[in-house]
Amino acid sequence: MNDSIIIAHRGLDEIYPENTIAAFKAALKKGMAIEIDARGTVDEHIVVMHDDTVDRTTNGSGEVAKMTLSELKDLDAGSWWSSEFKGEQIPTLEETFDAVKEHGTAETTLILEMKTLDPGSIRKICSGLSQRNLLSKTVGIGLIHQSVDVRRRFYEGDSDFQCATVANSAG
Repeated sequence: MNDSIIIAHRGLDEIYPENTIAAFKAALKKGMAIEIDARGTVDEHIVVMHDDTVDRTTNGSGEVAKMTLSELKDLDAGSWWSSEFKGEQIPTLEETFDAVKEHGTAETTLILEMKTLDPGSIRKICSGLSQRNLLSKTVGIGLIHQSVDVRRRFYEGDSDFQCATVANSAG
């Protein structure tokens, strides 16, 4: 038996604009796991964005952490990729969870990499996952974070929540 899974990095980012609902839906429809990146906004929302700025993947500029959700929602996160995706927005983590719930299966795996994290974010993430029944044993949820302390706090909150870390160097 092969336990390997195919992970769509930032959604199907070779075909769709990365970390967008369009990219996630496409990957989920193909039965792939999805890896997403999330970070906090100045008004304490969590959005799905890899970079610390919106410069590369939207028509705007600025640091995500210094912007409000409203400011981020006004940006176009699709046109940089193709005019076909004009109007695609930066999704919130909740919108992404909803897409996983709607378009995924019981075997869907979501790998969540938090770029910034605080105790309030931990509670929001766990609550959002729990409300959508995405913490069940049939749906694998992973958190990638550099801090062992952060991973421990997540794990202590819910034993069904799988945590991982990324090794960035051999030392």
